[in-house]
Amino acid sequence: MVPPTGTTGDQITIIRTGFVNVDTVTFTAVTAIAVFTPVNDTQLIATVPGGLITGTGP
Repeated sequence: MVPPTGTTGDQITIIRTGFVNVDTVTFTAVTAIAVFTPVNDTQLIATVPGGLITGTGP
């Protein structure tokens, strides 16, 4: 994730493989659903939702 940390409203770029037909992006064990934009099958840009515990990504 770039950046590896963020606060509510920040945009986070998630780079992995296999982002095909993604319909939900969640943060943490608490189901915090993010608004996101798929860029391609290896990259998503997600907006950090409110109500999350401070921490860092994987």
